[in-house]
Amino acid sequence: MYACSMAAGSNPVPKKRLATRTVPARRVDTILAEHRADSEPLAFVKIDVQGCEFSVCRGLTAALERSPGAAVAIEYAPVEIEEQGGDPRELLDFFRERGYTVHLLTKDGRSRLLTASVLGSALERRGYADLLCLPHGTA
Repeated sequence: MYACSMAAGSNPVPKKRLATRTVPARRVDTILAEHRADSEPLAFVKIDVQGCEFSVCRGLTAALERSPGAAVAIEYAPVEIEEQGGDPRELLDFFRERGYTVHLLTKDGRSRLLTASVLGSALERRGYADLLCLPHGTA
């Protein structure tokens, strides 16, 4: 189980009022197999788990491998990832190593190919970035 704290900016409950509860962690690939949904390709996945996105992605590898057209939206918050003991670069590398291009989703509904300067600007403004990971050639 990866114990993920709630970010104060995304939860109206102050951190000091939150209790810690341990729950079993399950791989998405396992859950899909148990429900016999592992033969169907995925079209879209949204992941927003307060800094634990890389852990979720590791449990989603089989589903992504059989879903070559799946788009994945993630909230990328490097500070939260580091608070959970992770390396923010691992999350971006996870997708790039699988042939995805990573795009920044803007507030006006557009997307921009992610570069270091585009990401840096978004993180400077908000502390996080909404990203869309698309299989190469689908952008």
